[in-house]
Amino acid sequence: MLDPKLIRTELQAIAERLAARGYQLDVARIEGLEAQRKTVQSRTEQLQAERNARSKSIGQAKARGEDIGPLMADVDRMANELSSGKHELDAIQAELDSILLGMPNLPHESVPVGDDEEANVEVRSWARRRFSISRSKTMWPWVSCTVGWTLSARPNSRARVSHCCAAPSPVCTVRCRSS
Repeated sequence: MLDPKLIRTELQAIAERLAARGYQLDVARIEGLEAQRKTVQSRTEQLQAERNARSKSIGQAKARGEDIGPLMADVDRMANELSSGKHELDAIQAELDSILLGMPNLPHESVPVGDDEEANVEVRSWARRRFSISRSKTMWPWVSCTVGWTLSARPNSRARVSHCCAAPSPVCTVRCRSS
């Protein structure tokens, strides 16, 4: 998942880089959800701060012996609003997370834009060792043997390939372990 902070700050740049990969990002939907999240979150934080202040004033009014019934009703109303705000915030965040989880990773800036592998640029290449075992070649001692095949007992040596046991494939001259 991409960093939500990066998405909040550089949404257009991310949409352009994902478009190079063939993914269309719904920028308007993300911006709308982000604006909703900000307003709900700030309203929730204000309600929480106000509820904390009212709770403190309830304690002071109780110490003075005043009637705390209206203050308690106000705090209960704020608690209900706070609860509904948190549920709304969770729903918005879940929708944002589902969009973010569906996004692919960003391609690196050096990756060429193209539809298929023909657009790739070869940066470097190297030769690969290919081991082939045939009747006319020797087996390397580090190649592992399968059914009916064994290797030379001497390390760093080549064993001549010949037939032994019932296997129709070439094996080394050392007696097969499986036979």
